[in-house]
Amino acid sequence: MKHTPITLVRNGGLIYPKGDADYDVLLNLGVPMNNLNADFIPALLTYLPSKVKHKVVKFDELEAEMLERFEAKWKREVVITPKAVTLVFDKSTKEALVTKAVASLRKWYRGHFYRLDSAEKRAGRNTKIVLTKVLTPRRES
Repeated sequence: MKHTPITLVRNGGLIYPKGDADYDVLLNLGVPMNNLNADFIPALLTYLPSKVKHKVVKFDELEAEMLERFEAKWKREVVITPKAVTLVFDKSTKEALVTKAVASLRKWYRGHFYRLDSAEKRAGRNTKIVLTKVLTPRRES
């Protein structure tokens, strides 16, 4: 009998599948969830068959991993706080690079039920883009 791995992400009061493969496993088991209240974790884990090996990870851990990968490509200052992501760059930085970085961050956070609102601040030689995180869980229909 083959063991099926599944990874769930816990973000405060939310729990959701980490990726599409995890969602498909739940769908095949008859639990079509996209995001649920974290109070549902014990009931869900009790419902899962023994062949499904589950792992619950914290959103903060995933965000830290993403930040490491992002900083390696961005090669400029990035500050992540619980409420915002701040990109700091000088005026010589190409606009296309900044636009691509912001789009990349928005896409990643959208996959974890966050919306990023942006504000640009210019001071001297540096420019800051502050992307404020807003948790927007979608309701199941």
